[in-house]
Amino acid sequence: MQMFKVLCVVLMVLAGATWADDLIMPQNFATHALVAKQIAPGTSRIIDFSTGSGGCDSCNVSGKTESNHYTDDKISGMLFRLDVSLFTLTWPKTENTEGGYNYKGNTFGGGIFLNAHYSILLEAGLTPTFVQWVGPFYVAASYELSLGKYFGKPNDAITSLKLSTDFMLTGALNVGGGAMLFMNNHGMGFGMHGGLRQMHFVRSNYEIYTGTDYRTGEKINPKEQKGFHTQDWAIYYGFDFTGYTNLPFLKETNSKGHSGYTVSIESGIQLEDRPFYFWALTWSFYI
Repeated sequence: MQMFKVLCVVLMVLAGATWADDLIMPQNFATHALVAKQIAPGTSRIIDFSTGSGGCDSCNVSGKTESNHYTDDKISGMLFRLDVSLFTLTWPKTENTEGGYNYKGNTFGGGIFLNAHYSILLEAGLTPTFVQWVGPFYVAASYELSLGKYFGKPNDAITSLKLSTDFMLTGALNVGGGAMLFMNNHGMGFGMHGGLRQMHFVRSNYEIYTGTDYRTGEKINPKEQKGFHTQDWAIYYGFDFTGYTNLPFLKETNSKGHSGYTVSIESGIQLEDRPFYFWALTWSFYI
């Protein structure tokens, strides 16, 4: 519980200190795969804390031109969010929820999940996710619906509630798969995943200075600029580490519920007409 509080405080501080444009993308599905595998028997609840950023240094998303040439818009986005599972259905049924001395999860385990998320400052949404294992490999797909209102900055200062978009409804697909290797006698696992993810960059209306006071050298005459919203696809990969409980000789009892955690880091890029990049870090807990 103390770790949860610390992570929440860190995310809030980072959001207040570094808020820029907004990044919208579907959540990481690695922890959902572990629950579907039932490597920690009987687990069904997932809590994710995620942070990430992405950007593009030479994308013309605003459509502006100078001297009959498109301008290069330098855009960036940040992500701070909490995901919680609302519904979980896994198969086949786990008979031995207490675990065993040689428990390796379900070879053909699968699951359907419904998750809710909240992203700072004012975004919420729902994400159905599907996972299916075949031995050490799995495939997964999720589709995220997000409703949000996004806020801009006056003159590069802190976020202003006066500069905002209307409420926006966005959808984003994430398809891919991965593999995990488990050190069964130690309650640890290592893996890698990847896929194709749809992403959104949102820049709300913002202000820039349009003049300079030559007596003082200070910038003056702030003028509101129109923001933009752009979306595209990115190929990405990620590395995963998990720790979990399932073994009686780790001093577990038949009455003890199992749990685990996952740390995942992801990176991706799109190199075609709008070259952009992103990275994301996710801490997950499953109980």
